[in-house]
Amino acid sequence: MNARGEFKVLDLLIKPNLNLQDFKNSELGKKAKKKTQFGDFESYLIEDYTIFNRTFSPVLMFAKSCISSIQFYSEDESKGWGEYSSSDEKNKKKRNDELLQKILGDPPYNFGWGNIESIYDQKAGYSYIIINYV
Repeated sequence: MNARGEFKVLDLLIKPNLNLQDFKNSELGKKAKKKTQFGDFESYLIEDYTIFNRTFSPVLMFAKSCISSIQFYSEDESKGWGEYSSSDEKNKKKRNDELLQKILGDPPYNFGWGNIESIYDQKAGYSYIIINYV
């Protein structure tokens, strides 16, 4: 992950103008699991992606065959809903904030190609990092 909105996973450089067909043809695309598809929208899950010794499950979202966003869900210390704690999720957000600062410096992370945010979604009950492409 860098300030140009790019990062490499296996054989694929994920970047702001990545199209769905290039993703599907890549080694990464062949390993990814399709999560959703409705109309011009599709999403794909990548399991066990490591960034600075933290494990994430990124979800790549495509709209009209072009990447629109990536959500990084941390798998660190995942306990499942039976042992859910909002304080654990707030701690995940804090670790996500620290990771972004380590990679990109101080926020905000707004760029010509989009933005990157660390989010704690209280309603959904989880924390994640999102890259939004415009």
